[in-house]
This record gives sequence, structure tokens and C-alpha cells, in this order.
Amino acid sequence: MSMTEFMDWFFKKSKEKAFYGHAGRPGKVGGSVPASGNKKAPDRKLEEYANFYKAGQKAKENGVISMNSAFDQYFDVLKIANYTETKFFEIGLAGAEMPYKVTGWRYGNIPKEGKSYNFREGQFESGVSLMEVYGGKKTQDEFSAMFIKAKNRPIVKVTGYLNTLNTGADGEPLLLDATKIE
Repeated sequence: MSMTEFMDWFFKKSKEKAFYGHAGRPGKVGGSVPASGNKKAPDRKLEEYANFYKAGQKAKENGVISMNSAFDQYFDVLKIANYTETKFFEIGLAGAEMPYKVTGWRYGNIPKEGKSYNFREGQFESGVSLMEVYGGKKTQDEFSAMFIKAKNRPIVKVTGYLNTLNTGADGEPLLLDATKIE
């Protein structure tokens, strides 16, 4: 598939409402039905991000093997993408499960960069670090958690899309497009 054909495909698919996610997990578009019997309203952000996930899958089908080669071949698509959209593309390219909406908590406010900084490693994480996703993953490094807790940072409840490809350097879950829940 040529770059022109891919661009046509991508922008056509980005306008189709059915071009996102898959059912089966609560919080995913098309997922479970709440006890009230009313279907959950679709997550419009997830629908948009899913276009980049699907584009990553399509790029993989077309022989792209890394984000470096993706940027070389699909620069026109990726140059307009924000951080979360690029991560969804990367996750699709890697063949990992599509990120889905979760809620959890962390110590301290969400970094303005939209991703946490790991001072020990001297680099940004691939999302915002959480101590725990409710009903799911927790940080694997309780020792580091003790030091963070000792700094008396407030506990902040957060929602966003679970990065299904990467965890933080301490084994913690990472969120994309994280927002604070008041």
C-alpha cells in the first residue's frame, strides 16, 4: 500500500463511526451494559484515539516494524498527532491490546507534560504513573512508594486510558490522557 493509499484509507476511516475499539470489557466502547439497562454513552475520545490505534495496526500489516520507520513512512499522519494519539498508534503497531478507560490513584497532581518523569532513570515515562488502577494493576515497587508517600503528596483520583504496552520503571501502571477526578 502506497503512502497516498494509506492516507486516503486513514482519513476515510477516521470519519466512520464504527471504526473503533471492541466490545467485552466494561469501559470500552460497546462494552457491558450497566445495571440500569441503559447502554453506556460512547466514549468519543476513545473513538478518535482508536483511529490511531487502527492506523498502527494497518501500518504493521504494511510491513512497518518500528516507530522510527513509522515516522519515516507515515510522517503526514503522525506530525498532526498529539502525544496520546501517537502512543495509541505505537500500541497498535506493537499488536498490544487497545488501551481502555480506567480509574485509579496516584500521589500528587498530574504532571503538566501529561507524562511522569522518572528521576532515577532520568527520563519521562510513557504516560502518567499511578500507584494503582482500581480493580487491576498496582505498582510493583512498594519501596519507592514509601518514599513518595513520605513526601506528603496528596492522593489524587485519576481517570484515563491504560497504556497496555508499557509500564513505568517501577512496574507501575501508566495512563494516557489522564485527568483528575474532583
